[in-house]
Amino acid sequence: MKINLWSSSFSRILPKVGKSVIGLLLPESPRWLIARGKTEDALKILSEAAKTNGISGINLKEKVAELKESTDDDPARVSVLQLFRPELRLRTLTLWYIWSATSFVYFGISYNTNELSGDAFVNFTAYALIEIPACVLAQTVIQYRGRRAPLTISMACAGATSLLVHLIPEEFEWLRTSVPLFGKFCITATFSILGLFTSEVFPTVLRSIGYGSASAISSFAAILAPFVCELFRKIKDFAEEFNLKSTIKLQRFDRYAHHQKSKFFMDNKQSHNYNTEHSPAVSSHIF
Repeated sequence: MKINLWSSSFSRILPKVGKSVIGLLLPESPRWLIARGKTEDALKILSEAAKTNGISGINLKEKVAELKESTDDDPARVSVLQLFRPELRLRTLTLWYIWSATSFVYFGISYNTNELSGDAFVNFTAYALIEIPACVLAQTVIQYRGRRAPLTISMACAGATSLLVHLIPEEFEWLRTSVPLFGKFCITATFSILGLFTSEVFPTVLRSIGYGSASAISSFAAILAPFVCELFRKIKDFAEEFNLKSTIKLQRFDRYAHHQKSKFFMDNKQSHNYNTEHSPAVSSHIF
C-alpha cells in the first residue's frame, strides 16, 4: 500500500516538475508572439538570443516589423479543414493512414514483447535499445537518399517482418525473437523519418496543424494496438479450445459409429444364423 501511494504521488509531482523546468529553460516562440501581436515580448526574446550568440548591429525592431508585414495568413483563420482543400486532400488522408499504420505496428510490437520466447526483461530492454541505432541510421540516410525512398523501404520491411514471424515454426525460438526485433528497428526508423517528412510536405501555415492532426489520428491506432493483440490471443485460445472440443466430439462420434456398426453386424449375423437353423423345418412343414 505504501509503494502504491508513493508511486501515485510521484506520478503527480513529476509532470509539474517537468513543466517548471520547461518554463524556466525554454522561451516562447518569437514567431508565435509576433503573429499574436505581442511584438514587445518577441523583441525581448530575440534580444536575449542575439546577446547570447554574440550578434550585434541588427535592427531587431525593423526585422520584427518586416516579419509581421510578411505574415499574410491570420493564424486564427487557419483550421484543420484547410487540410482538405482539393490540392491537399489526398496528401492529408495518405499521411493520416501512414501515421496510423506506423503507430499500430510500433505499439503492437512494443506491447507484445512478453509473448516472445526467452526472458521478458531482456526482450523488453533489447526492443527499447534497438530504437537508438534505428533513429541514428534513419536520420543519416535521409540526408543522402531523400525522404520517400527510405520511408518506403522501412515501412515495407516492417510489414514483411510482421507477416513473416507467423510463418516461422515454434521450435526456432531465436528466429521468432530476432525477426520482430528487426521489425521494431524498421518501424522506429519509419517513425523517425515520418515526422520530418510530414512537416515538409505541408505549406508553412498548415505545417503544425498537419503534423498535429496526423499525430492525433495515430493515437487512436496506438490505443487499439493492445486490444487487438489481446483479441488475437483470445481468438487463438478459442480456436484451440474449439479444436479440442471438436476432436473430442469426433472421437465420441467415431466410437459411437463403431459401436453401432458392430451392433449392426452382430444383429445381421444372429438373424442369418436363425434363418439358417429354421429354414429346413419350415420347408418340410410346407411340403
